[in-house]
Amino acid sequence: MKTTAGLRVILIGFVLVMFLAGCSPISSTAPESTIPTALEATASPPSDAVLDISGLAAGPARILLSTIYKMPYVEQEISNISSRGEITKLNIKGVKLNTILEGYQVKQDDYSGIRFYAHDGYSIQVPREILVSKDIILIYEAEGQPLIERHQPIRVAVNEERSMYWVGNLAGMELIMTGAVSPKKLVLLEQAVRTLKQSDYKYYDSVDKAIMTADLLDQFAQGNDAEEIIIKSADGLEKTETPENFLTGYIKITGDDQPLFLSPELPRGMHVKNILYLSFGDTVFLSLGQYLAKYPDELETVGSRKGFTLKNLLDAAGLVGSESYSVLSTSGQSVTVELDAESLIFQELNNTWSIQTATGILQDIIHIESKI
Repeated sequence: MKTTAGLRVILIGFVLVMFLAGCSPISSTAPESTIPTALEATASPPSDAVLDISGLAAGPARILLSTIYKMPYVEQEISNISSRGEITKLNIKGVKLNTILEGYQVKQDDYSGIRFYAHDGYSIQVPREILVSKDIILIYEAEGQPLIERHQPIRVAVNEERSMYWVGNLAGMELIMTGAVSPKKLVLLEQAVRTLKQSDYKYYDSVDKAIMTADLLDQFAQGNDAEEIIIKSADGLEKTETPENFLTGYIKITGDDQPLFLSPELPRGMHVKNILYLSFGDTVFLSLGQYLAKYPDELETVGSRKGFTLKNLLDAAGLVGSESYSVLSTSGQSVTVELDAESLIFQELNNTWSIQTATGILQDIIHIESKI
């Protein structure tokens, strides 16, 4: 009996030692095998998940995400800039786009733009100035962890660029190669919208006025067959949109954030507020209201009036290379203006815009066109 009791004591002691050992914190000398590896920490994409690539000379391509995950990767700290200008730093892991494109014998800077699109329909074109100056990285890990669910299984990342370019839940990309078109016509946006049908548009808690983008282009940019529309906001944001997407929408012309491009068919992240200009083919639509707010120091005085010189506006719109221009009013009257003349575009008391030239004043002007 004593022997049995002794064995029980030994057994109980052994159990207590094991229990206490299990409750003790892991020491710094724990075997390396107890620490998850990077591979274990990274979520694997679904076996059938793919990335579509269009615009290649050889035709469309499709690559498995599992193949991308196995490519040489980079790990670094990069910054994401929100629409409010807030900067967030992230330690990311992913594959450079050029590493992927190597398999097709091309590079990202071979193109004038690359449009990335998500499974939810969101899309955006990364312009050439970014393609030639910065690495685009397709990331699958941030801060040592798999991406959050809405960004999985892969996300675009561009250091020190707006978050609008960081397309998550990436479905594919379109490689774009287009030739530059020199602008020949400047349309004053506020003047143009006054000639078009306006409709009520509910924007959050307000009901504002808006015009259809299709009406704007039909009236003032007929004959353009450009493959992209460039939209620049007063805060410096520049976005390239497809005509197909643009034509689903409206330009909100009253209330907050106007002029504002928006569409019930597109995610809100694709809307653009405080539009400075739109560029479509050889036609530029310029908001003089936003231009005045952004560049008040460019106001000049000619005679008794203060306004913008014709040369400054043409330079802003990129209409260069002509010595004379035709200015048209909403009533159909026109005047030819020499570039070296002291022509001033100024705002009337009724908020319309007129031009003062050496020969007189043409009121309620709507567009200016190169006479090349």
